[in-house]
Amino acid sequence: MTIITEPAPPRTFRLSRGGIAVLVGGVLIAVGSLLTWARLSAVLIGTRSFPGTVGGGRLTAIFGVFLVLGGITMQFGPYRRWVLGVCLLSVIGTHAVGVYNFFDISGVESRYLRPDSGLTVANLGSVSIGVGLYLVLIGAMVAGIGLFVPTRVRTPRHSGER
Repeated sequence: MTIITEPAPPRTFRLSRGGIAVLVGGVLIAVGSLLTWARLSAVLIGTRSFPGTVGGGRLTAIFGVFLVLGGITMQFGPYRRWVLGVCLLSVIGTHAVGVYNFFDISGVESRYLRPDSGLTVANLGSVSIGVGLYLVLIGAMVAGIGLFVPTRVRTPRHSGER
C-alpha cells in the first residue's frame, strides 16, 4: 500500500508589528540615553550640556537594552508572557525616569548657581531640554504601544477540534 502525502507548505515569515515597535522603541531609548538631556546656557559659566548618562540615563539605557532583547524575542522567539512583563516594567520605568527628568531639568541650575548669591538662570541664561530626553520619551511611547499590538496570528480552530 502506498501512502501519498503532500509536502508541508513552506513556512512564511511574518513580521510582528508589536515586536518591531518594541524593538524600535528600545533602540530609541538606548540611543536617547546617551545623547544630551539638558543644556544650560549662562553668562558666568558658558554653555554646558548634560548627557543622560550623568543621571537617570544609565537606568533608561538598561531599560532600552531590555526592550531591544524583548522585541527580538517577540519577533523571532517563542511566545512567553514573562517577556511581555519585563518589557512592560521597562516601559513603565523609562516613562517614570523620563517624565521626572523632563520636569526636573531646572535642578541643573542648582548645581552651578548658589541660591544665596541672588543669581538665577532666569536673569543670566536658560535651561533647555535636549534631544536625548525627547528620544527616550518617544521610544517609551512606541514600545508601550507595541506591547498592546498582537504579536502572533492565531489560526481559527475547526469546529471539531477542542
